[in-house]
Amino acid sequence: MMLRASARYFVQASFFVALTVAMVSAQDSLGSSYCQAGAGCVTTFHNDLARDGVYGNETTLKASSFTGFSGLTTVALDGLVYAQPLYIRGLKGITAGSGCNHTLDNVIFAATENNTVYAINPAGNICWQVTLDASIGSAVPYDSLPLDSDNNSGNFCNNIVAQAGITGTPVIDTSITPPILYVVTKVALANGGGYAHKLHALRTDTHAELPHSPVDVTTALGSSAFNSILQNQRAGLALTVSGSTASVYVTFGSDCDSNYISGSGLQSTVYNGLTVEFQYTYFGNSAPTVSTFKAETTANDSNKGGIWMAGGAPAVDTSGNLYVTVGNGFYDGVDEWGESVLRL
Repeated sequence: MMLRASARYFVQASFFVALTVAMVSAQDSLGSSYCQAGAGCVTTFHNDLARDGVYGNETTLKASSFTGFSGLTTVALDGLVYAQPLYIRGLKGITAGSGCNHTLDNVIFAATENNTVYAINPAGNICWQVTLDASIGSAVPYDSLPLDSDNNSGNFCNNIVAQAGITGTPVIDTSITPPILYVVTKVALANGGGYAHKLHALRTDTHAELPHSPVDVTTALGSSAFNSILQNQRAGLALTVSGSTASVYVTFGSDCDSNYISGSGLQSTVYNGLTVEFQYTYFGNSAPTVSTFKAETTANDSNKGGIWMAGGAPAVDTSGNLYVTVGNGFYDGVDEWGESVLRL
């Protein structure tokens, strides 16, 4: 899994507990502000809302002058990386970890299944790191995840290994200073308190939370509509901004199409195929408003119709419509939308 982090920097996350940064022969230089035209920021899955991965502002790197990659550094992280790393060029005021420039620095953001977010400069120095929700619990252990749905044989779903924490690619809003990083965690609450998904809004310079962050998804939707242990937040987050309001779109689908939990049998109240919109109004003090669209709602097959998208993120057109693909499940064109491409 490769990320075009700028005209000059590339990041390979793979599924290992290390972040490898490589660079081509041309050198990057800092500008006077972050994400200027042509600056090469990557703030969302596959670079833009069309999800085409195209970087159209290249001015230096050319096929005729490209001489290959060379290793720059490798940074050890505390968990597996399923999410695409993101990148801001010329971030001001970054917390000054050893080797980082507080005044202005280029910063890579990586998130792990241990619910840890890292801010790393291209030299491999960790400017800041934070393990989210550590005061209330930890990432969900592998053997607490749902069982394989095929026969409830006792085999755990193995699409996420070791632990489940941050899986979907975060998104960064650069329309506000400092830019805000939105990311979803999965948490096993302490002392047997159950499970939760939390949407965090973090300042990219200091990792401080915005007011009313994090938002608990179960609390926002209601426990009858959302069972966190069954849900997998695999797809990347999508972001649209209108004036001072940021809309963050988060999608869900169950682990292995399953609603079987070890020792507790079939859970019949799960809904899958959720797209949830959280609206944040900046410069105010109100909690985010929440709305949802359920891609699969009927009880007879309610453990299917998930939105995973192979880790991709919803596409958004110029009119603000979202496009998602729905996994296996029933289809009737009314309220069951399995195996479909949907415009929301």
